[in-house]
Amino acid sequence: MQGDKPIVAETWQDWAKMARQLTQPSKGIWGTQLYSYTGEDGTTAWVNYLIQAGGSLINAERTKYTFNSPGGVEATQFLVDLIVKDRACRGPDDNNPDGVRKLATWNAVGDGKYNNYAKNMPDLQYALTMVPRNKNRGVVARGQGLYMMKSAKNKEGAWSFMRFASRDDNSHNFTQAISLGPAKLVNFEKEPYKSNAEWTVNLDQFRVKENVYQPIYGGYTEGAKVIAEELLAAYRGQKTAKDALVDAERRATALLKV
Repeated sequence: MQGDKPIVAETWQDWAKMARQLTQPSKGIWGTQLYSYTGEDGTTAWVNYLIQAGGSLINAERTKYTFNSPGGVEATQFLVDLIVKDRACRGPDDNNPDGVRKLATWNAVGDGKYNNYAKNMPDLQYALTMVPRNKNRGVVARGQGLYMMKSAKNKEGAWSFMRFASRDDNSHNFTQAISLGPAKLVNFEKEPYKSNAEWTVNLDQFRVKENVYQPIYGGYTEGAKVIAEELLAAYRGQKTAKDALVDAERRATALLKV
């Protein structure tokens, strides 16, 4: 502790060391965890580490997967070691019924859940910080979007609603109601985003130059699912990190629509 605040990890190495020191699996206390291990979210959780290791999911043209790379192996092996070798990260088959109360460190998704920790868990001592750094602190940045389909029956009405929803004040009210960060730059300077500590950390992370916007392309969802399946095999010690990425690339490429 530093004063009344927990110490936070600056680098991957700090994070792994802290996780090893604080974990007590026999008591259901874990040093850390991934926010998801399966499906699209399982892949996205891993892609954050892929980015921080200097890798990328797919090329700029969205025609070729690029995650089977030195950065991909580094990210996968780092997580596998924490889960399998060190038993310092809650694995995909480990139970944790008390949620964050028995996790020493974790990467929170910027969906507003931690904005309610003070109200819902007033006895929980915690601190917020940007993600630990490896080569960088990049993550997948997701936003809110309004879409009108090409085949929409009432395009005039759809445009009217989109103009209404995208007004500065309406957008500001909407993002607060669903506990997400601001969707418009002008609203970054409005409360609670301007000075609330839990939001300023979130927005500091959003501004990291290595962040990657959520890639969307033909076959993305199907590909993310099979990538997560192969990563899961590595997390369970059933495949090496290298073999899991080879198989993930092969399976995801077969589903890619270019």
